[in-house]
Amino acid sequence: MKAMLWLGANMTLIKDVLLAIAAIVGSSIAVIGLNTWKKQIKSRADYELAKALLVDIYELREAVSSVRNPFMLGEEQAVPDQDVKSAKSPEHEHAVRLGYAYQKRWENVSAVTARMYARMNEAEVLWGPRVRQQFSKLMRVVNELWVTLRMYFDDIQRGREYRLPEKDLERRNSIIYGVGDPNSDASTTSV
Repeated sequence: MKAMLWLGANMTLIKDVLLAIAAIVGSSIAVIGLNTWKKQIKSRADYELAKALLVDIYELREAVSSVRNPFMLGEEQAVPDQDVKSAKSPEHEHAVRLGYAYQKRWENVSAVTARMYARMNEAEVLWGPRVRQQFSKLMRVVNELWVTLRMYFDDIQRGREYRLPEKDLERRNSIIYGVGDPNSDASTTSV
């Protein structure tokens, strides 16, 4: 009877203690659930970004491969009449036509690299500066191809296409067309 009396007098206290314990347990479960949810969202964001970048890398590989393809259809070299008429020599016209064709081919490379640059900031935030360093290595190879193509067009325009030393011709052709040892081709192994 004494216990019943004590229980009746302290019922409010017991209820408050049980409610406090329930609130602590509930809060703990909520915190654990939120942390799990946060990890899940971060993992999903990592996955989505990694997948998008991988698709971009594959698309860049294909776009660069298209640029480097030595086979060029005549229709690729079709240029507006005013550009052909402005050519000062047959070499210059040849350079204009090739430049136009390569510029069209390069549009896919530009589109993919623009997407990749936009995603790199997010990747660097999530994964750190190492991803930016790897991306920079890849872009150096792509830029080397672009610069080599520009120099090639200048050489054609000036009639110097085949006056380069043999070693320079081999290097240029290796960069532009991917001819030679595929294991030593930086463009193939990097992209």
